[in-house]
Amino acid sequence: MYHPTADLLFPHGLIGELRDLRGPAWADLVDHVLSLDEAEPDSLAFLLMMVELGECLKCSSESYKFMQGCAVCGSRTIRCFKGSDEDLLLRFEQARRRIQEEYPTVAPLYPPSPPSASRIEFTHPVS
Repeated sequence: MYHPTADLLFPHGLIGELRDLRGPAWADLVDHVLSLDEAEPDSLAFLLMMVELGECLKCSSESYKFMQGCAVCGSRTIRCFKGSDEDLLLRFEQARRRIQEEYPTVAPLYPPSPPSASRIEFTHPVS
């Protein structure tokens, strides 16, 4: 069975579906990424985080995850993440640093890459 909307890596177009799956700090991160073009460093960092959390590189067209589609898999990945929202923000920060290190010629991160999730300026505190 083939899922017509399945991709091999988590697509930028599905980020908005993840917004309300966690707390306010997570929603702020999703809103931030949605406000950017998909080629922006923070968008790439978010996608890298999702690819790693969802183990997209292990997905194949014959797998159950692929047949369910990226929307279901991504939502399940975030809903079932055992850590806190702060842990997810820290994962984003790690991915953000990796993008910056691997692709230093990409435009500077906006806002400039803070050393920890606690310095990301969102409207809601991390709980």
